[in-house]
Amino acid sequence: MKSKFKIKKLGDFITEVSIRNNNKIKNEVFSVTNSDGFIKSTDYFDKEVFSKNISNYKIVKPKQFAYNPSRINIGSIDFLQTDFAVAISPFYIVFDCNKSFLEDYLLLYLKSPVGKIQIRNKTRGAVRDNLTFSSLCEINIPVPTIQEQSQIIKLLSKIDELLQKRKISINLLDTILPTLFNKLFGNPLRNEMGWKIEKFDKYLLDIIAGSSAGGEEKDELLEKEVGILKTSSVTKGRFNPKEFKVVRWDKLGSKLVNPQEGDLLFSRANTRELVGATCIVDKNYYNLFLPDKLWVLMVNELDLNKVFLHFLFQNPSFKNRFTLTATGSSSSMLNISMQKLRNVSIPIPSMALQIKFANAYNIVETTRLFYEKSLLILQKINESISYRALRGELDLSRIEFDHIFPEVYTSREDNKNIDIISKNENKRIINKKGSIIKLIANKHFKNKSFSYQELAEKIQDSLIEEEYDYNKIKQQIFDSLQGKGDIKLKQIFNNENKTIVFRIEK
Repeated sequence: MKSKFKIKKLGDFITEVSIRNNNKIKNEVFSVTNSDGFIKSTDYFDKEVFSKNISNYKIVKPKQFAYNPSRINIGSIDFLQTDFAVAISPFYIVFDCNKSFLEDYLLLYLKSPVGKIQIRNKTRGAVRDNLTFSSLCEINIPVPTIQEQSQIIKLLSKIDELLQKRKISINLLDTILPTLFNKLFGNPLRNEMGWKIEKFDKYLLDIIAGSSAGGEEKDELLEKEVGILKTSSVTKGRFNPKEFKVVRWDKLGSKLVNPQEGDLLFSRANTRELVGATCIVDKNYYNLFLPDKLWVLMVNELDLNKVFLHFLFQNPSFKNRFTLTATGSSSSMLNISMQKLRNVSIPIPSMALQIKFANAYNIVETTRLFYEKSLLILQKINESISYRALRGELDLSRIEFDHIFPEVYTSREDNKNIDIISKNENKRIINKKGSIIKLIANKHFKNKSFSYQELAEKIQDSLIEEEYDYNKIKQQIFDSLQGKGDIKLKQIFNNENKTIVFRIEK
């Protein structure tokens, strides 16, 4: 990336640490997650997932960093912000940072979009990508003064505070409807309000199952491909269209069912905790199809409202008894047959109350949609400002900071002549037509072979990193190797380094 700050290798500032818990000086085991950073393993997993013998575990001291080598790409890295040391799995990598960086600044950079791109480009692995410590050291990082780091942290922490408040607001919405359900209908098992109890079959018009076609994991759909939803697309009680597997059209069976707006989906096969999960589809999806493990429940809506039924099936009291009808091993996938589902007994409150609850649901969902859109806007603002801050494009002098720093700083006048030639040259690259692969390869590698890492670094060094998208670049490379697109590449074997590299095919 380009920046008014000096760009250096992270390895100049960090040192790997590996102190073992040989004398069992620590008994509490911590994990590092992308959402909570350092957290007690028992608090995060709700159970003990670590070994009984933790003498081989690593010790992390206050302000030291630790990361999961196979999950750092999604942000599983943090520095310890307690005043005591903790034990951590031996699979983690632990390192110290010298005084050139504030810990908050380094963490901010590694979790930023720019930092994640660099991390992704440095990961290696045949089965699962990993970031070794030596690869971490190769990452480029802008090095502002300590004062400028403090100002950047303060600016971005304010935006992050807004993001967290918006997320809290969204989470609070999740508590409204279950609370209202209990207030209007009571406990559905004890039935304190005396609602009539009927077999579900009396109100069930049809159960529609999907296709039995398999699929493969992919991030997006390409030409002649469709998505088959996973059961996990409904497991949190809300429809998640991003949970799908990819299948070619010619591999599909004849029974194809699209999820439509207002459909009540039911997961008939899953774990004990998740079997019987339901959700209501928010809109029509014409490029996604249901698997045979997801059903559409069609009910007589004159007597049974789908929103009420959805919250009834998800009610913890009812769901516990409901899932007892499932068959299968308690340690593996459970299944509810159509016949057992039809025979489930359910309370039937007055239709007026069911509609009242459904109206409240619509209000909450409309509010949620507004909050989620505003959250996306805030996230985009955060990305843009963090990107510009790391490039040194913001005037940080107007941001007050909390500490007085004794060092002397250079004048901003020194930064006026920032590689003007390079800036203009890269602007011309942006305005040219053609793929990023073609532009960068022709400029830097026209007559020599190159690795993917070299290509990625050249993209980052240009002024077009806003356009840098890992999956897009990967697809362009695959297309180029197959003779598609506006440049053709071929793979060759570099005997010296024993690696496969690319060369422009003439």
